[in-house]
Amino acid sequence: MFTSTVFAGVLDAAYETGECWCGGGYTKVDHSKCVKCPNGCSQCLYNNQTKQTECQYCSTNYILTPYKNCTYCGKGCEYCTLDEKGNTNCTICSSGAFLNINECLICSTGCSKCKIDEA
Repeated sequence: MFTSTVFAGVLDAAYETGECWCGGGYTKVDHSKCVKCPNGCSQCLYNNQTKQTECQYCSTNYILTPYKNCTYCGKGCEYCTLDEKGNTNCTICSSGAFLNINECLICSTGCSKCKIDEA
C-alpha cells in the first residue's frame, strides 16, 4: 500500500491519465511503459529521435561518457575520470583498495587500508 502524501497526488493524476510513473533506474517511453536504464546508469531519459535511452547520471563506480552511457571505473575504484582517449583514471578508491598511478589495487585479505612498500 502506498502511503506517501508527497507523491500520492502525482500518482493519482498519472493513474487517471493512463501515464506511467517510473521509479529510480527506469525511464518512461511513450507515456505508458517504463524501461530499465542501461547498466551503471542511475538516471536516464528516452530519446524519441534515436529510440535509445541516454544516461543522465551514473551509479558509483561508473562515469558518464560523451556518448551518454556509463563506463565502469574498474575494480576497487569508487570515482574516476576519463582521459582524451576514453580510458578511465581512478581518483578515489573504495575501502580495501589504494590508489597507485590512476589505478586502484586491492589490499590483501583482512586489510581495510594498505599502501605500496616504498623500500
